[in-house]
Amino acid sequence: MSGTVTPPKPARQKSEALGGKVGRGMSWMASATLIVKILSFASTIVLGHLLSEDDYGVYGMAMGLSAFAQVLRDGGMRRILIQKQAHRYAGLSGPMYWFSGSFNMVAGVLLGAAAFPLAWLYDEPELAGVLLATAVSIPLTTAMGVYRAKMAVDLQFRQLAAMNTYGAVVRYASMILFAMLGFGALSFTLPLVAMSIFEGAYGYWATRDSPWRRSPRLRLWPALWSKAKWIVLGTLAMATLRQGDYFVFGLLKARQWLSTGAVGQYVFAFQIAVQINVLVAVNLQAVLFPALTKLVHEPMRYVQAVLRATRVMMLVGSVFGLGLACVMSPLESLLWDGKWAESVGAVMWMAAFFPMRLLTSVLNSAQMSRGRFKEWFWLTLLQGVGMMGAAAIAGLLFNHAEQLSLIIGVYFLVGVTPTCLWGMARCGVPWKQSLLAVTPAWLVVCAAGGLTLILAHLVGPISIGHVRWVDLSLEVMLRGVTFSVLAVIGLRVFAKRSLAETVEVAPARTRRMVRKILRLPAPGRRATAAASQSEAVAATEAMRDEES
Repeated sequence: MSGTVTPPKPARQKSEALGGKVGRGMSWMASATLIVKILSFASTIVLGHLLSEDDYGVYGMAMGLSAFAQVLRDGGMRRILIQKQAHRYAGLSGPMYWFSGSFNMVAGVLLGAAAFPLAWLYDEPELAGVLLATAVSIPLTTAMGVYRAKMAVDLQFRQLAAMNTYGAVVRYASMILFAMLGFGALSFTLPLVAMSIFEGAYGYWATRDSPWRRSPRLRLWPALWSKAKWIVLGTLAMATLRQGDYFVFGLLKARQWLSTGAVGQYVFAFQIAVQINVLVAVNLQAVLFPALTKLVHEPMRYVQAVLRATRVMMLVGSVFGLGLACVMSPLESLLWDGKWAESVGAVMWMAAFFPMRLLTSVLNSAQMSRGRFKEWFWLTLLQGVGMMGAAAIAGLLFNHAEQLSLIIGVYFLVGVTPTCLWGMARCGVPWKQSLLAVTPAWLVVCAAGGLTLILAHLVGPISIGHVRWVDLSLEVMLRGVTFSVLAVIGLRVFAKRSLAETVEVAPARTRRMVRKILRLPAPGRRATAAASQSEAVAATEAMRDEES
């Protein structure tokens, strides 16, 4: 024989290679998003001083309205390109670039044309400029969307994390600059233009790919639309779920059912609490969707990945959320001196229930990885319409941000969570397994948060001197430490598995140190086999569902 044949890699080696890439990808994305969220929170502190309730109210209305125009954004091509995986990229990136560019242009034109009529309808002249800036930014995201898809299918999460970080620097620095120059609510949307231009340029530099030079292959567009229509409709449904409350509250404010102050305080509270959602959900979906796409033909590993992601997401989201709820009152006094005091209760309720919002990210990744776009649309639309209904009821009954966020939070608990469990069961993950992945960590952390707030109430405000900011800083620190200790003890006792899996996502040095301090078992064959027994049963049911 003139040559040698290289034997194929065993499945286990491939599994370990993919697992390593996904693990490193989550670490890169988590690190990048942590930096982004620090920048975001820093900009929120500054903007909280520079902008008013009216500015936040106008921004909230603009986001609620522009969300429906952004339904057409990229025509769903980025998700399809990820689902088709790397070996199809060269042939599909050209048509998808031109197809998504056409959708983005239509979305931008429609939103721009509607800007002034909507400003008149809502009786908010400043709304027109905010919507126009958003409209201009939409077509500029075309190249960036293709580059994100390429990095995702190639599992180049380091480059993707870098683009996210540098883009955030451009965005938040621009927001502060525009606010200092007196642009008001425009300070939120003008930076979107700068960020879109930067991320497109960075994506080209990182990938050296020019999808616009490839043929649009118009004959493929009907087939692309056939696949993309449910993604576009699903994006519409996601708009109702993610920005539907802004839309409803804007309408109620225009009809004078809600005050500008209540809407502004609610939007400000959401901007604080949403840090948790973005920190966990965006990272999770950026890594989990392409990873699950590679596992759809391996039911056992697929179910394990979904359940593990659910447990980690619920623990991290709960700890961040309830931790924020515990320190928000003294933190607001420290940072804004009572200017946003009415938003404190709203932030606390939003943060407490945000893990239920995060659950939709796992469901969406599972549905899209299996190509269940039609089902994704209908289920998300049901969730979104329900959320808008809850927002309407809250706005008609109350005129305070705290009550508004409480009612919407309860809806996510009793309305959205059951539908997520049902949707995950449709993807092959039995609802009982999903429920066990969702509840333990959240309940334990809720108990830790409640006990921390009770202790803080019993102790009362801390006063050790005549410097107010020192007292407030000490109170924030003591509340945070108390909550952290109670949460870790509770998780170690009642949610040990979720805690161990979350620790495994951390960098190696941190992982070993935390594992030693908490006396968590190192992952081994026996532990892995025992931990995966229930998932094996779930995988069997998943295979049976697939056959049927």
